[in-house]
Amino acid sequence: MNDELDTLPPEWSTEAPLPEGSQPVESVFSINSLLGEGNTRFLLLRPTFMALSGNSVAKSAVLEAALFELRRRLKLAPGGAKRDLDWRIEQHELLTGSDPSSCDLWAPFQDQFITDRLALLSIGESTVYGALRSLEDENYIFRRRKGGRHNDRMILLNTKQIERDLHDHPSFPKKEMKPVVTGQPDALIPEPRNPIFTPIYEGLVRVVQQTKAKTSRGVKPWRAAMVLQRVLWIAELRDLDGEDVPALWSVRDLHQTFGWGTIGSWGAALNFLVDKHLLIETGTCLLYTSPSPRDRTRSRMPSSA
Repeated sequence: MNDELDTLPPEWSTEAPLPEGSQPVESVFSINSLLGEGNTRFLLLRPTFMALSGNSVAKSAVLEAALFELRRRLKLAPGGAKRDLDWRIEQHELLTGSDPSSCDLWAPFQDQFITDRLALLSIGESTVYGALRSLEDENYIFRRRKGGRHNDRMILLNTKQIERDLHDHPSFPKKEMKPVVTGQPDALIPEPRNPIFTPIYEGLVRVVQQTKAKTSRGVKPWRAAMVLQRVLWIAELRDLDGEDVPALWSVRDLHQTFGWGTIGSWGAALNFLVDKHLLIETGTCLLYTSPSPRDRTRSRMPSSA
């Protein structure tokens, strides 16, 4: 099956629909421009999963991996052929019925799979296993053994429990939620209509890791990459609108944008990027200044870019 971890959902696009016959315009600050096609794999921290997990990055990431596999199995057969709608509807009814374990949507969740999916988070196996046990205790996932070995585990996301808890969660009291659509792989759980998604791009994590600094201040590379991605996203929007790219940023802005973590942790990540010269300060503004990871020999972009 195709690995779609590098495919952004359409609603994440920063580009407006193009007039017929016109050519797309790509900002130099876009992820594709900086990382290159085929190098944009990411791990998503979904706001609904972060809320349900009490802002646990490990638990949210495990839920996201389980959702990815559930969607893939609902969409594609083992040989890669698309599933027909009747089969998807039948499986969805089983998944949300009285006996979810009877559906055919169980996914292998072996150690190597988890390690590959969550490699960017730099968390230990014990943390991952603790997250799995906690999510099972909270009834957000089902686990079972496929074979006799410890590593032969199968995972099934409990979408029914997730939907129930999201509707009652204080983080979404007045937000209109997108409804679950029976049989549709991309609408298995409710989501806010205007969510703030937080992708952690592998390429940006590598940029952070490859840039040397005297001290890391205890900042995780993935957290710094999240800050870098958000600054780049705003820069891309301003660039496409013809505005000055350097934008006002504060630690409080970052804390409010992500909605979790402490102000101190985001401040440390911001200072970390400035120390590594991936961001420069122009008064009260921040600008990404590193060359593209595809060509580390280029000079840095000037602050007036």
